Amino acid sequence: MKASIKQFIRLAACGAAFVSLPCSAFALHEGDIALSVAGGKIVTCASSGSTFAVAHAFQAWFNDTGSDVNWVNEPGFDSDKGTWTVGTRIGLNFLDAVRVWNDADLSAISASRILIELGGESALSPTTAMRAEGFDLAVSAEGAWHKHLEFNLVDSAGNTSADALPDGIYVVKLELYSTDSSVTKSDPFYLVIRQDENADDLVGTEEEWNAAYAYIQSLPVPEPSVASFMVAACGLTAFGLRRVKKTNY
Repeated sequence: MKASIKQFIRLAACGAAFVSLPCSAFALHEGDIALSVAGGKIVTCASSGSTFAVAHAFQAWFNDTGSDVNWVNEPGFDSDKGTWTVGTRIGLNFLDAVRVWNDADLSAISASRILIELGGESALSPTTAMRAEGFDLAVSAEGAWHKHLEFNLVDSAGNTSADALPDGIYVVKLELYSTDSSVTKSDPFYLVIRQDENADDLVGTEEEWNAAYAYIQSLPVPEPSVASFMVAACGLTAFGLRRVKKTNY
């Protein structure tokens, strides 16, 4: 098995004090994106040691389990019981074509695409700089949403392959939404996914992976006053997340 997926976060300086928690206060599965609602808006959060904070960038690695060279189902998404209204659904949309890191920026659109699947639902990334509808899945009977969506690297026609597709650092821009009309969609967030199955080409290295993440970290984030409020919500979420299994519910 490859090294654990790394997830990186931007701490909002105004709100960091709200979320400094002892590690024993929560047991969020490593790599999961914690979801909360602040001011009626979906917030994406991450953990770093004993701290929870707003996050807009997450790293993943194709074939991290050694089972499929073009597949990964981490990071998952998790939320506390009671976060969502029972009977509603949470979903995600693509906000752009898949980009590939070119050692300077994300101006290049990848020839490969990302297919997201789970529970009989699927969504394929667009081929141009445009938004594309995704799909949504029901929250649990306890108002939680814990899903490990399957991210597949596919060719330009959307076909899967038994062979490793080109190495590189693939960046997927997404948003989360709720079918509850009182909950607004999340800010955009990014999955920075590493593909390095072709060891001889020196592409998809850890250095490139981290450079792409750092570039995304330089992109605009919410205003400090808003970020502070959102970080506080992440802190509250941390107290409720106590499971570690990967079960979808």
